[in-house]
Amino acid sequence: MSAQNLTRRQAIVAAAGVASVSAVPALALSVHASGPDAPAADHLLVAAETEITRLYAGWDDCQTDKETDEITSRAWLLDDFIATAAPASLADCAVKLRRVLDREVGMVAGANDRDVPALAQVLDYIESVTGAPTHPTRPTAREWKIGDGT
Repeated sequence: MSAQNLTRRQAIVAAAGVASVSAVPALALSVHASGPDAPAADHLLVAAETEITRLYAGWDDCQTDKETDEITSRAWLLDDFIATAAPASLADCAVKLRRVLDREVGMVAGANDRDVPALAQVLDYIESVTGAPTHPTRPTAREWKIGDGT
């Protein structure tokens, strides 16, 4: 399955290492819609963030490097999904901002290639609600690679 064909649901299921979204209790708790179905599209970023929090909560219980590596791998897959998914709501924008601003793995923890595009998506969504500025603005970055700039 290529990254271009990966749906939000598939990304969460793959990162969580389960057969379906409903098999992950933390994801079920984040569903705001009624019914047994998987989370609605506008709640999947919230569900992914909830799963990241659940994964890191188990960090101290790990007995081996393999266990911590598994947590890190799953959390980073979910972070990649959050960073690349276009937000569908202000709640999604908030998730993207919290991940970029995370003290341990966000921008302050070190440079990575996903933060600027994630922030650009948040700006795009907000401007889709508020409208594009009618006054002159400075150019905004849409992508950034480690080593760009100073």
